[in-house]
Amino acid sequence: MFKYKWTLIFLVLTLSSCAGISGYQSASSGKIGCPPQEIQVSNVRGSGYTFGSYTRDYYTWDAECKGIKYYCSEATKLGGESSCAQAK
Repeated sequence: MFKYKWTLIFLVLTLSSCAGISGYQSASSGKIGCPPQEIQVSNVRGSGYTFGSYTRDYYTWDAECKGIKYYCSEATKLGGESSCAQAK
């Protein structure tokens, strides 16, 4: 049973990381004009803070499509709107 427990944990972590990346691809798609499946996501970072009952989280990531790199970000609790800018 112990051997299968670690296999299950590995499978859950692998699937959850894939699901997370597809979310960043979708969030980037409309901002950079590429279909989600053509976007490569890297350097996903997040941070947040809580003030009383209010929580704000920030996420940043790099998106690349057709050889062009973009820096993207999103702030939750502010409508969850993402934005991307082409890297210079």
